[in-house]
Amino acid sequence: MTQERIDGARLAAVKEQQLLVSLAQQLAQAQFRQGDQLRSRRLWKEAALLELDPERLTHLLYAGVESGDRQALVQLDQSWCGSQDSRSRGGSVRSWLRKRVFGQRPSGSRSLAPRTEAVHQQLLHHVR
Repeated sequence: MTQERIDGARLAAVKEQQLLVSLAQQLAQAQFRQGDQLRSRRLWKEAALLELDPERLTHLLYAGVESGDRQALVQLDQSWCGSQDSRSRGGSVRSWLRKRVFGQRPSGSRSLAPRTEAVHQQLLHHVR
């Protein structure tokens, strides 16, 4: 039974990563190639609804990897996730994004860690 739970968790992680990479590719197309603000905003809202980490998504967009190279994006994401697992993360990015995009208040009064402020400023530009 434990093996089934581990496999289920791994499957969920792979599905999330595939969604994230797909959204990163679509966002790169909308934002960088087409300059389509409406589509970009819809894609950021979709990411928020799926509760994907905006820092993770932003990393894929701005790390300098060609957005058409799916395998490179997957490897980049795996590397990023490994580095994030070894650090403690402060604040609730998902709550912040829900509040910013959908006007909902986060549950709790925690503030975000200072190192995430630059990413949030980038996201503010994208969701307006």
